[in-house]
Amino acid sequence: MQYDSGLKDDNELLYWVAVNEIKGIGSITFRKLLQKLKTPKHILYAPASALKEIEDIGEKTANLIIDSRRSSLEKAKRIIADCQKKNINVLTIKSKLYPYEVKQLKDAPVILYYSGNIRKNIFGIGIVGSRRCSDYGKRVTKEAAEFLAESGVAVISGMAKGTDGYAHSACINANGYTAAFLGSGIDICYPIEHLKLMEKIKETGVLISEYAPGVKPQATNFPKRNRLIAAFSKKLLVIEAGENSGALITASYAKKYGRQIYAVPNNIYDKQSIGSNKLILDGDDIDLLEKLSIMELDGEVKICGGIVVNTSEVQNLPETSRVI
Repeated sequence: MQYDSGLKDDNELLYWVAVNEIKGIGSITFRKLLQKLKTPKHILYAPASALKEIEDIGEKTANLIIDSRRSSLEKAKRIIADCQKKNINVLTIKSKLYPYEVKQLKDAPVILYYSGNIRKNIFGIGIVGSRRCSDYGKRVTKEAAEFLAESGVAVISGMAKGTDGYAHSACINANGYTAAFLGSGIDICYPIEHLKLMEKIKETGVLISEYAPGVKPQATNFPKRNRLIAAFSKKLLVIEAGENSGALITASYAKKYGRQIYAVPNNIYDKQSIGSNKLILDGDDIDLLEKLSIMELDGEVKICGGIVVNTSEVQNLPETSRVI
């Protein structure tokens, strides 16, 4: 197992994982505790009086930490042993490999699990869309992922069926680097049809999850997974999105985090494009792609197949001209 900056051995890592596994202690609370008590070990063994002095840590949370001390340590030992057995690595927020831009977010995970090849400049461009994408959506996804791969930019997505899978595959085929964020432990392939893709991503890119090994995919996990896609994306490209899709959840997080969002216009009669078309018409901060995208990479503007128009300009047009 690899260790990050500041973590000496499994004994120190044990406390990080233990606090992370206490139910009711989320990323925001964990970071508040770290800010005041400095180390996870100090958090676990702090008296109730010291814990209650911390902002938003009342008696209930203090007692929760104290009562969970033994069980969380035992669980952490099992998780670390499982990670070692399955060649899964642990990344803490202290690591130099943890992107600075993500560390600045209040709800950034304190611990991430990963398998594969993580790199320092993993902060990339996200590509999300429909699981049932059209041929048009496949083409746009493929061209965007290939362009980013050739530009040396990481392609960020969620390994779901449809758009995600096409984005990862096109990037790999173009010898690029891709990161897949999962809604389960990274020892579990979901969907199972992506087992070969998962192995390919692990060979040349990286699989990342905030869930420990063995955690099964559940519906409640995926919005949190989507938030990580947005967090690790400098810019987010929404190819096709249904009205209540996961892609729109990712876009909402991207907006919250101040990321630039690009959306691809599509057939107004296609259910899989209702969300992305609406995103363009309703959003002042959404850029409209007429073909593909113009990406600002490290301050340099690169054009890929088309032009971009800000939706503030779109909204000033007559209603008939605004129809996509």
